[in-house]
Amino acid sequence: MTIGIKQASTNSIAANSMKSGSLTKFNQIKNDGESIDANKSSSSTIVSLSEDGLKKSAKAKGQNEDIEKSNLPDQTKEALIRIRELKKELAEKMKELQEAMNDTSLSPDSKRIKIASLQGSVNALSSALNTANSEMQKASKNLSESDAKTVSMLASK
Repeated sequence: MTIGIKQASTNSIAANSMKSGSLTKFNQIKNDGESIDANKSSSSTIVSLSEDGLKKSAKAKGQNEDIEKSNLPDQTKEALIRIRELKKELAEKMKELQEAMNDTSLSPDSKRIKIASLQGSVNALSSALNTANSEMQKASKNLSESDAKTVSMLASK
């Protein structure tokens, strides 16, 4: 994923030119046909994503839209999103591990090394998931009964 960042300040916009390595100053930037005047007295950051980055961002946003739309505290939302990410990563690693165990094209030593590496990744992800669950429980202690049910429902997805 490629991210380009340009910082707009009070007098000008400075961007690091990737090709020449020189610092270039702009008075105006075109962003999707929209002019941004750098001489305005506010400071802002413009982030540009590559096509792949935009697709991944849209997909990830859609997966957690139910959490984002909930009325839960931000700390609880972040914990729920992290738990989903970890569950997804863990499922992927478990699939890779199963494939490695069934792979007959590898030498016995290569297979053993690959399986050990994947088992280490699975253990690390499991530990991170346990930590995220603990954080979510701490963040959820003072929630109403209704919000606690929402957390349980969102966590089970």
